[in-house]
Amino acid sequence: MKCLDISRHNSIIDFAAVKAGGIEAVIIRAGYGTTIDPMFERNYAEADKHGFKIGVYWFAYPLSPLDSEREAYKCLAVLNTRRPTLGVWYDYEYDSDAYAQKRKVRTSAEFRTNCLLSFHKVMTTGGNRCGFYLNPDYLTSKVIRDDIKHIPLWLARWVNSTIAKYEDVPIETAPVSEYGMEIWQFGKGYVPGVKGAVDLNYILTKPPDEKPENNNEPSEWAIPATEWAKANGIFAGDGDGNFRWHDNMTRQEVAQVIKNMYEFIMNGKGE
Repeated sequence: MKCLDISRHNSIIDFAAVKAGGIEAVIIRAGYGTTIDPMFERNYAEADKHGFKIGVYWFAYPLSPLDSEREAYKCLAVLNTRRPTLGVWYDYEYDSDAYAQKRKVRTSAEFRTNCLLSFHKVMTTGGNRCGFYLNPDYLTSKVIRDDIKHIPLWLARWVNSTIAKYEDVPIETAPVSEYGMEIWQFGKGYVPGVKGAVDLNYILTKPPDEKPENNNEPSEWAIPATEWAKANGIFAGDGDGNFRWHDNMTRQEVAQVIKNMYEFIMNGKGE
């Protein structure tokens, strides 16, 4: 799936023209540090109106892991009740380090990793799927890779330093086996509807809002929670062994789950 990442730097975007040009998804900057991107609301509304798959990113300017938490809470406040289909991405780059170092903060692999994980914890607790935007240099030498390998990756690995085109870079050339990313940003190029060059990406996996073929299999990230819920009687299925993990719940199903949770706690199992 072809995807652009956009911000105020792309000025006023003609989303109808972008969609007509074959782009199906956009990842929109919501903010940076604790500042909201002034084009975020317009970009989100227009992308939603024209039927794009939507993701959101937040550019990292932390001086500590606590700052990353603050950035995440700011992002949650900006999103309000919105839950982007393609998730929320924390964008950590050379400018992130330069900002910290200019303020006499020593950055290290441990520092960066703790910042990433702090943002991730807040975002996922807030109900959003969250991943990291990194380039190969950061992924291989500037973070503790083993500590974040379970978290979705948006990789910035450009094929060249000049203008790229979708037709010149087939999706099959994505270096998935080497990096295991879900999204690949491969360069900057021109598309109808956007003034000037814009970042070009491929979404390499099925958007998480699309139901898998087996609706009784939860998403990998949710397996520990769903297994616990089944084992403790919080979710009992429909009587035929079906849990339909990817379906919406009715009010009566929500009421039953609340009752099950109440009984679980009152029986002393929740201590």
